[in-house]
Amino acid sequence: MNMGMSANTARHGPVSNLLRRPQYASNPAWTMPTATHAVLSSTDLFQHITPFQQGVPHHMLELTAFPLPISSTVPVADIAAIVALVQAWWNAHGRRQCRQVWTYSPRASRLVLVYAAATGQGHLLRTCFSSKCTNNVADNLMDVAAFTGQLRMVAELVPYIHDVDEAMATAMLTAASNGHVDIVEFFHRHMGTDTHPDTTKLMDAAASNGHLAVVQFLHFHRREGCTSSAMDLAASHGHLDILAFLHAHRSEGCTPAALSLAAANGHVQVMQWLVEHRGSIKWRWSEAITNAAAHGHVQVLAYIHATKPRTGWTKHAMDVAASNGHVQVVEFLHRERKEGCSEAAEALATAFGHDEVVAYFQKYGDEVIRRLCCACGFNKPRVHDCPTAHRASFTAVCVK
Repeated sequence: MNMGMSANTARHGPVSNLLRRPQYASNPAWTMPTATHAVLSSTDLFQHITPFQQGVPHHMLELTAFPLPISSTVPVADIAAIVALVQAWWNAHGRRQCRQVWTYSPRASRLVLVYAAATGQGHLLRTCFSSKCTNNVADNLMDVAAFTGQLRMVAELVPYIHDVDEAMATAMLTAASNGHVDIVEFFHRHMGTDTHPDTTKLMDAAASNGHLAVVQFLHFHRREGCTSSAMDLAASHGHLDILAFLHAHRSEGCTPAALSLAAANGHVQVMQWLVEHRGSIKWRWSEAITNAAAHGHVQVLAYIHATKPRTGWTKHAMDVAASNGHVQVVEFLHRERKEGCSEAAEALATAFGHDEVVAYFQKYGDEVIRRLCCACGFNKPRVHDCPTAHRASFTAVCVK
């Protein structure tokens, strides 16, 4: 008797039992040697064989299809999409399939690591690091945890990071930018001060995004301070509380760009505050007017018109408003101002398909479109009556 065959038969029963499927029983093409079938029916052996084959199991295609960058750094902008993808995959296939991720697709295992860091799942993180997927770890896992505000995960990641000082410096900036003051405080305790050349960016970023608590912590507990960009960017985004704090406690101040940026984003109250509290600065009113007109902020233009009626007004304001399709700005400037616009305004509105503006120019173009009068040398409406032309006996001067 063949002892190998007997042992196999004793383990699995007759081969006919293994192949007892009605649709195949009568087809000799489906009959395979007993030893081959025993290998393919062994889960352990199958899992050892398949990693050497190309491709992945079908149910893992959703994960492997995610467009990860070639580098090992995962952009924080992708975190929400990765969390949603992994969560949906587990809901559909079960968490027991997790081990297959790093068995069949080490590259996709980075998704699991990012998911663990972003959602604060320490047990999953430890499982990942104890498996083979650590060769494909995302370099910025601490940055991911800082971005999502996972303080406990940030602390748990410390032993796993190779260049922990660099990782902490980057993650601290991420935490400050997103208002996670508890994580900023954690890094402050473990890093000390002056450990990174770009640490002035901490307060700049926090101020820009309106995180007053972070700004206050950095001011009272660290030495790096900020730059004038902190107040400029706070003004740009309308953070009056940040402006007031920086004005009262810091000496870096702001630049003329603060007013221009506030105008571009329609923050009238910020502009009023800047004029009142930073009066020594020579504001670029023409730039502020152009920015407000380009972005359609009629209320900003009304404020400047009321407070600075003779400063910075040019035809360019209506030109950029027409170019960007802001018919309400064109109407305001026509009604309240006398600068008008150049002939380029109508051409630009037509080129960019701003039908309302084109229609307005067709109705009022002779009044608002200005050109240089060839008789008197002044910019005047396209159609006008020039006394200089009459005295010089010109006829139809500058009349289209």
